[in-house]
Amino acid sequence: MKHHLSTQIKTKYLYWEFVVIVFLLLGLVDSPAVAEETWRNFGPEGGEVHVLAVDPVNPTTLYAGLFYKGVYKSTDGGETWASASSGLPDTLVIQGLVIDPSSPSTLYAATFDSGIYKSTNAGASWSAANTGITHMNITSLAIDPVTSTTLYAATSGVLFKSSDGGISWSASVIPYAIEALIIDPVTTTTLYIGTSSGQVAKSTDGGGTWSDTYVDAGGHITVLAVDPVAPNTIYAGFWYKGVYKSTDGGGTWSAVNTGLTDTHVHGLVIDPVTPTTIYAAT
Repeated sequence: MKHHLSTQIKTKYLYWEFVVIVFLLLGLVDSPAVAEETWRNFGPEGGEVHVLAVDPVNPTTLYAGLFYKGVYKSTDGGETWASASSGLPDTLVIQGLVIDPSSPSTLYAATFDSGIYKSTNAGASWSAANTGITHMNITSLAIDPVTSTTLYAATSGVLFKSSDGGISWSASVIPYAIEALIIDPVTTTTLYIGTSSGQVAKSTDGGGTWSDTYVDAGGHITVLAVDPVAPNTIYAGFWYKGVYKSTDGGGTWSAVNTGLTDTHVHGLVIDPVTPTTIYAAT
């Protein structure tokens, strides 16, 4: 278990710095540091940050999920942070955070060994949302951008789905070691998962059935991203294999690594305004 956890830590360790810079570049958080081309440590102190979520309505409100430190919150664009872990178990490893786009005070957290937690008061308190969850190591978490009461949670060999805002979950056993999960932003019944063996699997019926393709049989997919304007364009980031791209909804893939000096990819973000601009964390 320690080895498995350390692998997950490696795939997400630098994601905090990457996402902060991406949001700065996209203009979601104002900072003079960008113009000065300098770096500052925003915190929170005392833990490794695995994941960051930004309030879609008030982008100076950020949530950070930490290794063995729960959730921290900032309301001033990351300048100061405070623990937002009331109700979460001590020494909890946060592996995913999503915010309800229609009600940003509602958040969901995926954990390494305690399933899923939900907050309905902007992180002031949390409660377990595990009815129907049978595997507590949740590797990926996604929320339907149109029908936000629909969520998907993934672990190795199982995909969980909730249609009632996390009150209950149903499980589907699928033959994949899931490492990444995304939802088509236009046709939200279309899902993609990336696996540790280099596969991307696609469902067009909300996770009911799946078809798959090998992007790279020798690779390990760490992250997926979908073009918000042309959702048949999908990107897959690999552990030591760089970035692959599909323009036919995952049917065929090709490497797009020209200029990428480090092919150990941790994260991918597509500019929502200019989706031909893509950021990769290595």
